[in-house]
Amino acid sequence: MALQRTSRPPVIRLFPDHADTVLWLGHPVDYSDTSLSAQLVAALRSWELSYYESLDEEHAFRNKALARAHTAEGNRLAGLVAAEVGSGFAVEFRSYERWSRRRYFNSPLAAANPASASCFAVLCEAEQAEAAERAALAEDGGLRAVAPLSGTEFEPREGRGRQQEQHAGDRWNPEQ
Repeated sequence: MALQRTSRPPVIRLFPDHADTVLWLGHPVDYSDTSLSAQLVAALRSWELSYYESLDEEHAFRNKALARAHTAEGNRLAGLVAAEVGSGFAVEFRSYERWSRRRYFNSPLAAANPASASCFAVLCEAEQAEAAERAALAEDGGLRAVAPLSGTEFEPREGRGRQQEQHAGDRWNPEQ
């Protein structure tokens, strides 16, 4: 299956989220599957570690300087990932810093690391195939979601609004 092209390139998301990687497509992307340069992978790992170290016990940045440093380094790393994978991809980064905006990084040049661009093309093709399979299952009525606390089943494509209200009691409450 060839990578489907739209007017926008596939998006690689960049954010730390306890997945042992900061790279995401529809799921966490293991660094070993990317062929990114060793230096860049080391910098991504270091940035993720510094993020966790900059948080307090309530998972907020301990101070504004740490938040700004996290954002600045995230922007720098997003640019480096974009350069390695080239113009065929965009890299999205939005800091957890309050009031930050989502930014997209897209190199106008060919991939500085063609092996990495090839790896991400394969990963995106696999993601597109999985999305098509999920869509087909949903279309055939074979895809169901389960509210974890009540056990209520519903079709995930029904949208959030009405379903969210019906299952408001399914939200985790530490007082229960």
